[in-house]
Amino acid sequence: MGPREAYLRGALGNERFEATAAALSQPPRITCMRVNTLRTSTQEVVTRARQLLGSGWDQGVVRVHPQVPCAVILQGSGPHEVSYSAAGALEYVGVLDGASPAESARSLSRQREPGEVNVT
Repeated sequence: MGPREAYLRGALGNERFEATAAALSQPPRITCMRVNTLRTSTQEVVTRARQLLGSGWDQGVVRVHPQVPCAVILQGSGPHEVSYSAAGALEYVGVLDGASPAESARSLSRQREPGEVNVT
């Protein structure tokens, strides 16, 4: 047990810590992304995300937020088995908003600390 886990167990108690950890390990029902509309439109992001998902997915999985026109909703699914072994236990976030492949590759090639997320 690491120092953070020990601290949280002490603050929350074992039962509440376990319940919280179990809840946090489940994927969200939806994820909402704000789109930089100076660089691209929300519809372009939806179209690109649907292309990346492929034809096996329902088109409603990715859609423009009904009340926030500069946001895109991604419908959640899962839980799924996740393995970061191919990425050396590092986590990365891809680019959907029109950055060139060279920009994306350059920003993703920098060595990162475990758990660090790259958002461009």
